[in-house]
Amino acid sequence: MGLQKYHTYNGGAPECAPNGSETHYGWTAHRGRHIALIKCCPCDTAPPRTAYVQGEADTFFSLPAAVRIQGRHVRGVLMRDDEGWSFTADKF
Repeated sequence: MGLQKYHTYNGGAPECAPNGSETHYGWTAHRGRHIALIKCCPCDTAPPRTAYVQGEADTFFSLPAAVRIQGRHVRGVLMRDDEGWSFTADKF
């Protein structure tokens, strides 16, 4: 099974942040518009990657997510600040 949980749609251009990350959205009937993935997302353990949202938000500023590093699925959280989204791994 792949990392992508939510389908993305082309409902407009992705939102670009100052740190270079691109936010792509999905849409479902029960959740409405929501973040599905972040492309070019800065990671704490690797160069920028595509981070896939894996579930519901833990807090207002974080989302559970996963990236693929050296052929492995690495789980962690997406954190939001003034520069944009960034990925922090749980353990690697």
